[in-house]
Amino acid sequence: MLNGDRLVSAPYKLNFRLDRESQVVCRRNLTRKEVALFQTAVAKDYYLQMYYDDLPIWQFIGVAQTNNVDTFKYYLFTKVHFDIFYSRDHVIEINMSSDSSNLADLTEVKVI
Repeated sequence: MLNGDRLVSAPYKLNFRLDRESQVVCRRNLTRKEVALFQTAVAKDYYLQMYYDDLPIWQFIGVAQTNNVDTFKYYLFTKVHFDIFYSRDHVIEINMSSDSSNLADLTEVKVI
């Protein structure tokens, strides 16, 4: 908590040894204020950290791209993929990745 970390439950249901296809876990229209907050978080390279079977997973929440010195575009990752590796009845590794073809453009609101 001193680092600004807060543990909350994630909306993902990852059952042991059960392959799943893509599922929507949240749909939401963001307000201009929420978009601006996400822009700031993306610009500052915020990331999320989760745990699965006590193994940590890290993932950036988005990406900022620039075409020149003054122009930035901000994108939020909207789709994540989990790879879970097992050895018998134990999880030995978990990875989370984002697909760059599934981005939400957050550029419409200027960062304050």
